[in-house]
Amino acid sequence: MADGDDDLWDTLNLQPGASVDEVGRAFRELSKVYHPDKNSATGGEAAFRRVHRAYQVLSNETYRGFYEKYGLPGVRLAEMASDDGAEGQVALNDDRVKDLESRVRRLVRKHEELRAQRLLGLNGSFLLSSAATPATPASIFNRRFRLHYSALSYAVQVQLSERFKVSIGCASHVQSSSGSGAAKLMLAANTSVVPGTNVRTMLNVTGSSPEAELSVLRSLSPNCTVQQKLGFSRDGRHFSLQLSPWLSRTLRGGLTWNFSGDPSLSFFLNKTSLSCGHSVRFFTDLQPGVGEVGFRFKYKPVKGFSLKLSPTVARQGPGLQMTCSKASRDGLTKLHWALNVRLRGLGLRLTICRCGLRFVLPLEIWAESDGPLPASELAMAATLWAAAPFVISLLRQGWLFLSNLNSDQGSDSSAKDAKDDLAVQQEAAGQRALLAEEAARRRKEEEAVNGLMILSATYGAAIQTPAEALGRRSDGVGKRVDVTPCLMARVKNSSLQLSDAPKSRLLGFGPTEAGDAAVLEIHYQFGGRSYTQSFGEHEVVMLP
Repeated sequence: MADGDDDLWDTLNLQPGASVDEVGRAFRELSKVYHPDKNSATGGEAAFRRVHRAYQVLSNETYRGFYEKYGLPGVRLAEMASDDGAEGQVALNDDRVKDLESRVRRLVRKHEELRAQRLLGLNGSFLLSSAATPATPASIFNRRFRLHYSALSYAVQVQLSERFKVSIGCASHVQSSSGSGAAKLMLAANTSVVPGTNVRTMLNVTGSSPEAELSVLRSLSPNCTVQQKLGFSRDGRHFSLQLSPWLSRTLRGGLTWNFSGDPSLSFFLNKTSLSCGHSVRFFTDLQPGVGEVGFRFKYKPVKGFSLKLSPTVARQGPGLQMTCSKASRDGLTKLHWALNVRLRGLGLRLTICRCGLRFVLPLEIWAESDGPLPASELAMAATLWAAAPFVISLLRQGWLFLSNLNSDQGSDSSAKDAKDDLAVQQEAAGQRALLAEEAARRRKEEEAVNGLMILSATYGAAIQTPAEALGRRSDGVGKRVDVTPCLMARVKNSSLQLSDAPKSRLLGFGPTEAGDAAVLEIHYQFGGRSYTQSFGEHEVVMLP
């Protein structure tokens, strides 16, 4: 992993804002554990390099400022922009600091502009709607295909400053039966007025009918936001108010009032599992003459794949939507295929997402005007929807087979990655052994004051049964590592705090097969009582 994933404060076991003297003391303490001259165990040298790098940056006010504003990439840019270009050469006067910061800001903005240019042509969507209804004589295999409509939209966002963004976009819609269509021009501006308050203005122009909207998003607290929208169009004015509170760590709610000519009220509750990604959502939309109530169940058995079931009840009758989602290993490409079933309607939808580009291909199999839905049509659509994962798997296996025939570079790369992971895991094991003595000393200090003691801590794939706490899970997903000494050595003044940086980058942890789905399970004692808590890969840890 790149050092850009490190949190330097976590590396030194300090909280952000610690003084230079505290940074020096933390470095000296950790040097006694990891310095190669004092300990030549496996993993000690790599750990000392990370500790020394954190000390170099945080002990210097200039580079600390760059780190707080731009992270480690900003520090590296500052090192490259300095006259000597050597890492660690940080003795700069005030004039050079101002000049260096200006150059770093320009470099950061240049990198952001280059990245935006690379994604400029991939920010939009293309939709092609078609129908496949039975022809005469009626048969599930004898069908008549026709094109409904096509739609295209794209937008470009320019960040004029840190707090001000401007978006310009266009959209078009063409009705295939008549060839007529419409175009829309979209203009938007987003700015942060004060910390916690964002203001967005938007103007849509379709022909000679402009529509304007003003939106204000405010954070009432870290766990609650409120959004107010005021819009003007040819049909009149509309005003809406949305409240989105976090009711607990895993339960989120939302309430929206719409005070336009047709007032409406919508509400939702969303419950999410921190360890596996499963979720359930209840939603309702109340409006005169139109309304909908439903649930959405999300099942995520493995990383990169999920299944959503959404039963609903509306004025048009009950309905069911089933959606499968599959992400590529690099996470850049996502594929969604959905089946929509109603009493008088049936359709399939395929969506391909790549970076900022979306291709949507909805297919209407049974129109509402054709009458009640026959069982044969439903069976055919369900078969096509269920067969999609197998077809994708066969295509992927075929592609891998052809790739292996042409070259064995893929296997060599996999072997190299496995070898690198093994080396990192061996380093982490050595670091855990080095921390055992420091953990024992901290434990003795905490026992004397009846403070915080880490009884056991494991890191890796989510635990399903107690027997799987260490070792490989029954489904072969991953492996859990005992990180008890790593956390006990970090306890300071009966407190343990970790940032939201990846936990795999903490000293003694190392990567696991679970990846971003890894879970840290901690069993600890404080004030004579025992507790157990679980934390995700990017969750903040604060104990007790």
